[in-house]
Amino acid sequence: MNLFEALGADEDQIDFITMYASAREGWVVLEDPFVALELAADGYKGEEEHSMKHLLEAIIDNIPEPSARLYEPEAAGITAGDETKSLEGTDFEKDPFSLAIVSVGRDSYLGRTCTGRIVSGSVALGDEVTLLARGATDSATAPSSLVSGLFCYEGVSRIPMEGRAFAGDCVTVAGVPDDVAVGDTITSKANPVKQAIDTPPLAPPTLSMDFGSNNGPLAGKEPNTIVASSKIRDRLVAETDNNVTLKIEKSEADSEKTTVYARGE
Repeated sequence: MNLFEALGADEDQIDFITMYASAREGWVVLEDPFVALELAADGYKGEEEHSMKHLLEAIIDNIPEPSARLYEPEAAGITAGDETKSLEGTDFEKDPFSLAIVSVGRDSYLGRTCTGRIVSGSVALGDEVTLLARGATDSATAPSSLVSGLFCYEGVSRIPMEGRAFAGDCVTVAGVPDDVAVGDTITSKANPVKQAIDTPPLAPPTLSMDFGSNNGPLAGKEPNTIVASSKIRDRLVAETDNNVTLKIEKSEADSEKTTVYARGE
C-alpha cells in the first residue's frame, strides 16, 4: 500500500483485492492469509472453494477489457455519449490502423519485426503499412512495406494468426520498414492516422564501454583466437537489431575500438 501511495496511485488503483495462490499446487485463496498458510502446510485436497477457477474469474471481473481509439466512430455506430460501448473486432475494420511499437527485432526469414498493441483499426497479412516516427504528423514520405507475418501469443509461445488482428490485440508484425524504433507508430499506407501515437521516451544510456580486439602480449597464442576489431564491431551492431537499449559508435579515442552505450541493466 505504501508503494502505491509513493507512486501516486489513485483511489481506484488502491482499491484492489488480494489473492494468495500456489500455481504448483493449483489452489487460490481470496483475502485470507491464514487459510493460505494452512493450505501451504497441509496440502491442497481439491476443495472446490479453493479452485484456480476463482483466480480466473477474479481476473475477468476486476480487469477491464482493452480500450481502443476510434477515429471514425460513425462507421462503428458510436454516437455522442456512447463512448464506453463495448465493440467487436469487426467494428474496427474501417478505422485507420495504428500500432504503438514497444519492442523491435529481426527474423532471419521474415525480416524486421515489431511488437506492440494495436491502438486502432485492424491489420492482416499482405497489408501495406508505413512508419510514423515518434512525434511525426505526416506519413507521405515515410518508408512503407508489406506485412509478411502476423503473430499473437499464447503463454510464452508465438502463434501465427489467421485473418485480421483488431484494436486491443497485442501482436508481432513482421516485414515492417527497417527504420522502425521503439516508440514509433506503424499505420496503414492507404488510410493512415494523422499523427503518431504519443508514447513515453526511452531512458537514455547510463554508461559506456569500449570494445576492441585483444592487443595484449598473449594475443593469438591459442589457435583460432584472433578476432579482428571489424568483426567485433559487426557483432555489436547486429545486437542492436534486438536490443533497443544499445547505442553503437566508433570510439573517438581509438578508431580500432567500438564504444557501446547502454543502461547497465
